[in-house]
Amino acid sequence: MCKLITGSTPYDLDVMEYGETKLAALTEKNSHFIEAVINLDSNYKKQKNEVKPDDKFNPETMFNDSKGLYCGSFNWWFKQMSMASSEAEFKRAILGAVISIDSSNSTHLVSSVSGRMEMRNRICKACKKSNIDSLKALLNEQFESNNQNHLISVLTDKTTAIKKDKDGNESFRYNFSFASKFCAYASGFLNLKNQYPKYDKVVSKKLVNYVFAYLGEKLPKNYFKMPDDNSNPQKLAKELKIYEEYWRYIDTILKIVNKGKKDPLTYEQFDHIVWYANKG
Repeated sequence: MCKLITGSTPYDLDVMEYGETKLAALTEKNSHFIEAVINLDSNYKKQKNEVKPDDKFNPETMFNDSKGLYCGSFNWWFKQMSMASSEAEFKRAILGAVISIDSSNSTHLVSSVSGRMEMRNRICKACKKSNIDSLKALLNEQFESNNQNHLISVLTDKTTAIKKDKDGNESFRYNFSFASKFCAYASGFLNLKNQYPKYDKVVSKKLVNYVFAYLGEKLPKNYFKMPDDNSNPQKLAKELKIYEEYWRYIDTILKIVNKGKKDPLTYEQFDHIVWYANKG
């Protein structure tokens, strides 16, 4: 039986307790406190705002190495996408956003051969036209794990890793963390109806506990863990299915938590509570 224990001060987190397990509760109080703390973080504040890159930063020539220059916030690059008047400007802004998201979230695209450039090219190829309306249309498509053409699937699919495997064979990387975060940040900035939860290792590990605490359903410990075997031809399909379940369970929990609330928790606020309370 789970019970909510309210923190005695505004700085003590509310917790959901069952047995020896304590979880940061999905309450408005916890969300307000954690969002306030996050807003004090200079790196987060930069990304949340539209902060332009250093004058000498050029995404087309510095996509793998910024030479110590600031690459710009992804919100700044999303703004540039919205204002782009040519294909070249749109593609440059997409690349800038890819670099910024990868840099600030450590999604390791640079571990693939031209991984950041590859992601830019996939996004631009998926857009029917090189403009923000085409990107909006892609992001507003309903995600289903069996849709290989959804932007999440297109971005997740394997890229060639820089290092070969232990036998000297060409190895691959899959980019689910980046794919979900690009779609989450883009849909959030564009204020689209279809919003995306970010896939994160910390959140995915703790989500099984939240499923039990709020839904009473006991799932295997690694239910939301992505498969490790990059050589498995079924890896992409498995990852997409896991994300579909990940999204479904978060959505179900939030519907319960938000029932009757005027100020409902968002995917991002859910992510912040779970991540910041458990990242240590």
